[in-house]
Amino acid sequence: MQVEAASVSAGHFETAIEEDGKTRLRDQYVVSVPLAGLVSRLTLRDGDHVPAGSVVANLRPAFAPMLDERTRREQQARLGAAQAQVQAASAALERERGDAAGTA
Repeated sequence: MQVEAASVSAGHFETAIEEDGKTRLRDQYVVSVPLAGLVSRLTLRDGDHVPAGSVVANLRPAFAPMLDERTRREQQARLGAAQAQVQAASAALERERGDAAGTA
């Protein structure tokens, strides 16, 4: 009967698998702040111990974009639309108050 024979030696074994992967978040936390900004790269790793009161992330204020003429006109249009909505809501409220006073 034929057999294969080889010598065995102890040593370091290393292998790598290169494939595309997909990351899935188990826990997602929403952190809200009252201003726009940029979060610096996080240095913490999954499972790191974080003592109470430690800084977890740094938030730098975002630079305000330059207001060009087009952006200024868009903002003025949004302001006008919001003011029109406030006037319409005020008129509807006055109508309701008038109707309520007429039936009372």
